Amino acid sequence: MRVGRKALLVAAAMACAAAPALAYSGAAAGGSFTAIDYAWQANGTSGTTVTITPGQTVTFAYPSGASRHDAHFTDKQPSACPGLPASATKPGWSAECTFDAPGSYPFVCDFHPEMTGTVVVAAAATPTPSATATPTATTDPVGTPGATATPPAPGSTAEPTAAAPKQRTLKLKLAGTQRGTRVRGSVSVEEPASRLEVTVLAGKTKVGTYLKKSTASGTVSFSVALNARARRTLAKARRLRVSVAVALTPPGGRKLITHAKATVRPG
Repeated sequence: MRVGRKALLVAAAMACAAAPALAYSGAAAGGSFTAIDYAWQANGTSGTTVTITPGQTVTFAYPSGASRHDAHFTDKQPSACPGLPASATKPGWSAECTFDAPGSYPFVCDFHPEMTGTVVVAAAATPTPSATATPTATTDPVGTPGATATPPAPGSTAEPTAAAPKQRTLKLKLAGTQRGTRVRGSVSVEEPASRLEVTVLAGKTKVGTYLKKSTASGTVSFSVALNARARRTLAKARRLRVSVAVALTPPGGRKLITHAKATVRPG
């Protein structure tokens, strides 16, 4: 009986020691960025922004691909970033960056300016104490009128909430010279659930298309694969001049269109 009691005490102590470590590990994880050829994916989606609280970590990784990438912070710097390559590096690397100070941390791949992302560190919200209702005064027992609450004016209503602004312009970011067999770029989306269509033309011939029926808000990246005919032309001529037409249709709004040109060279 004495041995069994001792074993129970030891097991309880081990469980108590492990519990804080598990809780800390769960709180520290904030999100992830994965590099693909050629874009950053936030938390496994097409988004390019991760929002965390101070003290959390974000994982940066380039697990597989056929290029070289890095993550260069252009403004504020993380508190610590062990394992982050100092320059564009072949696939197979991973790093875990810690962010202690609130603010915005934009970054970019040094070799591919269209590959951008942002870590937003938002301070934890302070709980607001709930208001206590004040009782309304009434007439006292001897008939002296007391203060009463002023009733709302007849027909009055609550002030309506202002509607969110509609997107009126389309900002396109497209490198003038691209390498490989894809055309890559990004657009700024103000309204979520917008439809994004990208068409790539060589002269008057369509050589690639991209469609995303519902985007998130923020910077949305796209990558358009060239068709077989365009790839043969590129391999033979060693360059291919293309025009890129981008159309963004916000939900319930009018279609916004913009154009740009680029030269594609073999990777």
